[in-house]
Amino acid sequence: MPLNIRTYHELAEPDRSGLAAQIGAQRRRVAERLAAVGRVVAVMSGKGGVGKSFVAAGVARALAQGGRAVGVLDGEGRVDGPAARGRPAPGVPGA
Repeated sequence: MPLNIRTYHELAEPDRSGLAAQIGAQRRRVAERLAAVGRVVAVMSGKGGVGKSFVAAGVARALAQGGRAVGVLDGEGRVDGPAARGRPAPGVPGA
């Protein structure tokens, strides 16, 4: 059975659900909330299992104890992982 996959631009208006407006509204909400962010601290390493989450939590705790408003995003953005193997790094010739 063939799949009936269509792109957003191929959809008729009732199927679109106002997606463009929803995306625009979401972008505005994110921009408004991020406008209040004064500083970003990144904890990074090229190797897994080295305690990045532990360090990030410790830094956040210390800042919070010092009276700072703190938020933590602990993400696994594996741009160097198995899915990316064989692809050159952006902006790095021959990488």
